[in-house]
Amino acid sequence: MSPGPDLAQAQDPVYPKTMSHALTIHDLDSISHKHLALETLAQITRIERKTFPASEAFDFSDQSLWRRKPNTHVLYATVAGDADIAASTSTSSSMAVSTIAKGPKRRSSTATAPSPAAATVIAYALYVRQRGTALLHKLCVAEPFRGQGVGRQLLTHVIGQQRSQRSGRGCLAVQLWVDEKREAARRLYGSCGFVEVEVVEDYYGPGRKGLRMVLGLEGDGVLFCSKS
Repeated sequence: MSPGPDLAQAQDPVYPKTMSHALTIHDLDSISHKHLALETLAQITRIERKTFPASEAFDFSDQSLWRRKPNTHVLYATVAGDADIAASTSTSSSMAVSTIAKGPKRRSSTATAPSPAAATVIAYALYVRQRGTALLHKLCVAEPFRGQGVGRQLLTHVIGQQRSQRSGRGCLAVQLWVDEKREAARRLYGSCGFVEVEVVEDYYGPGRKGLRMVLGLEGDGVLFCSKS
């Protein structure tokens, strides 16, 4: 899918140099203000375009991803303690009036606080619920944070969500496709219990095989992704 236009004209975010803090994982639909949701999608769009070729990049510029597609879920991770999404903008005003009779009045002065900014996105995931299956379409970590366990934490969170919904909404499995040559991604999925069940020739283009991997959710207990 070809990427759409940027949602906002903004520079690339400045990332912390090290992953010294835990992650906070958010659901895009939990954002209360549209402009913050669009800023977040714009950050995700920039990471997506840097990571994937145009033929594989998902169109995160689609504004309907925010609260208009109930079966589509966008999760994103920030460094815990980063600027939290503010509930609203605030405006304060003050007025001073001269106490001298017939003296000129001072002009009222209004100071407007800057709009809250979206926290810096360091990873994101997108999945679609179809009956008893969660289709994981995207799991991506910004380049400065790769190899630090961020993707593992986000994937664990996604799977945990599906496990918690088994009884109420009937999620029985998580499914994804991965390029055969993306060995790091395959190792991550395998360590979390995904099993390769199908190979499709030229799935990602000539000479690029696609692997379908599935994680069954029939078992009980807390998910643990091994680091092996």
